[in-house]
Amino acid sequence: MGILDFIGVIFAICSALSYTAENLLLYAVHQIYHPTLILTCNALVLFVCISITVLIMRPTFGALSHGAVPLIVFAGFIGDVSHVAFALAIFTIGAGNATLMFYTEPIFTICMSVLFLKNLSRWTDVLLAILAFSAVAVISSPSVLHLYSDVDYTNDLDIRGVLLGLFGAVASAGGFVATKASSDTGVHISILLFSYSMNYLLISCLIFLIMHGWDIPEYSSFFLLTFVSGFAFFGGLLLKFLALTKAKLVVVSVILTTEVLFTYVGDLVMFDYPSHWTIYDASILIACSNIGVILTHEQPQETDGENRGILEDPYD
Repeated sequence: MGILDFIGVIFAICSALSYTAENLLLYAVHQIYHPTLILTCNALVLFVCISITVLIMRPTFGALSHGAVPLIVFAGFIGDVSHVAFALAIFTIGAGNATLMFYTEPIFTICMSVLFLKNLSRWTDVLLAILAFSAVAVISSPSVLHLYSDVDYTNDLDIRGVLLGLFGAVASAGGFVATKASSDTGVHISILLFSYSMNYLLISCLIFLIMHGWDIPEYSSFFLLTFVSGFAFFGGLLLKFLALTKAKLVVVSVILTTEVLFTYVGDLVMFDYPSHWTIYDASILIACSNIGVILTHEQPQETDGENRGILEDPYD
């Protein structure tokens, strides 16, 4: 097998790195500025980046079937709900803890892919997803959350952060399934990205208005950091969508759990968070699950739509 056989895995790992950069930047900026303002600026940068991508790739919007449009809109909406919930969890319990809560997602992805896509996963995929989930469970114990949190774990603020992370995981699994279903019909990737960015901008602006995040900063460093975080989000999202067109849904979902390791390393370097022995145990579990996924990796069976959906417009 050549490197091209693992291109989906490579895309997923690079996506995890990009998302890690965004997580750490969001957490750094939120310590100074209003979270809803950060989300809105982040969404605006993403929308601009994706709009430029659409102009370059020039997909055919008018040829979409009526049945495809609701699925595309839903995929964008549920994916954005997931990202907003995850961002709010980061603001509440920190980048590392929020990432850990969020990556219970592989279990939900397997359940939803079986339920909605009728994709029966191999027993090895299920085992490796459970292994990745076990790593999250080990490192997300109350004692570790308390160690990394600025407030007591039993505080309602922390509990809300945990629930936001878990809700984001469920929504992310739904977004995975809807995006995969759209991609399998041959929908151009830039159309999926545009739906995602439009929904994200609308949701972020709505939250901004409701929560009155009017305090516009005077420092240029804020705009620089939010621009970089938005660009990192764009990179992570694009790479994740590319991975979904080149690898199985469960494979991408498990590989993305490496974001947990990357984020904790970033926390340690950037914010001088203390380490805990369970982090090393969980790191071994995540590494084993990812190595297992790579070793048992199979190229998905491609339909004509899947084969064309990534770089060329299927409606040409």
